[in-house]
Amino acid sequence: MGGNGFIYVIGFLAQAFFSARIIFQWVLSEKAKKVVSPSIFWILSIAGSYLLCIYGWLRDDFSIIFGQFISYYIYLWNLNEKGIWNKLHGVLKTLLVITPIIAAAFMLHDAQHFIDSFFRNEKVPLWLLVFGSMGQVIFTLRFVYQWAYSFHHKESLLPAGFWIISLVGSSVIVAYGVFRLDPVLIFGIGPFPVLRVTGAAIATVIAQMIVTVMFFIFAMKDTVLFQYVRYLKKPDLHHLKGIVRIGFPTSVQSMLFTGISMIIARLVAGYGDAAVAVQKVGSQIESISWMTADGFAAAVNSFTSQNHGAGKKRRIYQGYVSALKVVFVWGIFCTLLLICCPAPVFRIFITEKDVIPLGVDYLRILGVSQLFMSLEITTAGAFSGYGKTVPPSVISIVFTTLRIPLALILVHTTLALNGIWWSITISSILKGVLLFVWFYIFMRGEKIIYNRK
Repeated sequence: MGGNGFIYVIGFLAQAFFSARIIFQWVLSEKAKKVVSPSIFWILSIAGSYLLCIYGWLRDDFSIIFGQFISYYIYLWNLNEKGIWNKLHGVLKTLLVITPIIAAAFMLHDAQHFIDSFFRNEKVPLWLLVFGSMGQVIFTLRFVYQWAYSFHHKESLLPAGFWIISLVGSSVIVAYGVFRLDPVLIFGIGPFPVLRVTGAAIATVIAQMIVTVMFFIFAMKDTVLFQYVRYLKKPDLHHLKGIVRIGFPTSVQSMLFTGISMIIARLVAGYGDAAVAVQKVGSQIESISWMTADGFAAAVNSFTSQNHGAGKKRRIYQGYVSALKVVFVWGIFCTLLLICCPAPVFRIFITEKDVIPLGVDYLRILGVSQLFMSLEITTAGAFSGYGKTVPPSVISIVFTTLRIPLALILVHTTLALNGIWWSITISSILKGVLLFVWFYIFMRGEKIIYNRK
């Protein structure tokens, strides 16, 4: 482990500098009774950035290096604003300025090695590299925002937006770090043995444990809701009945969806390992559609319930329409992406030539239903916000169940495996259209559309 141990020491030392800068900034801000931007913050930032670039290089992790390159010169600008830059020795200033340029030139000198090391690294798949780089970009944009804000005010400051962007970026980076456990435990590195499938399972458990611990930490700090939670107290039967009434249809829907998905997976498995791989990877790709719609559904749910309680029916209609406009645009984008560019998208995750054609078919067929799937999810959120969980549950249960006989029929035609994909798409289209029509009729019955209050 000697070589790897040295690399990890560099990484931990870099993170120690970054952690120290936050501690110093916090202590000095508490002392000043306001948010301050102390000189030590930027000195430690430069030191940490240097070491983290070295760590990323030794670990063949482009996302780390990429993130540091963006923020490096912003650190230097803040040092100049603090009056520290002019106090440095000329040699040191020259070294600080040209080091990133020399590093970039060194990368370009052997571009092929750079590509092989960073973009074809078996330990860091391309999708994970893109995800990690996105986190680094978001995290680094906080300094771009800080620089722009400070430049406008002609003073080195740390505005509120800096900390908001920090929270978003750090969340993505933490998730990236959790994902990085997978290749480590699967393929082995340093003290970790090769665990393969077992390693993937262990990494999943670790990730779930981390998320659970983080949830309880934030819950314990909550001063609005969780401070009144008493886990050992006898539940209020009146409220419990209301929760069961609203939640039971959705829970049944979720259980049946899982069971039906298992049956569909069994049908897919009959066509070999390639078909299973296509379904698993393809479902993750198309999740960009339904996960976004799920986010808007949560927003519509809250918006609808709030305005329903306040008796503002007109706002319910306006909020639902506004959400549909956004979801409609996103659904069209996802549909066009999956139908028009299936091969490049699928090739990001799987490069085997015999699997790609199957993946292209999957994405094109499922791409047809993305708009309707988004419509269904958003409308279900509106129904739930109104306390009406039965309609979306009924629609989902009936037409998700329909996938099984429809798949059994279509696989015996010339469609074969594609028949399973078409059964999913057809049911998704029907669910989206029928649930939208149901909610439209509901809104007319409740006079939501025409009420002017």
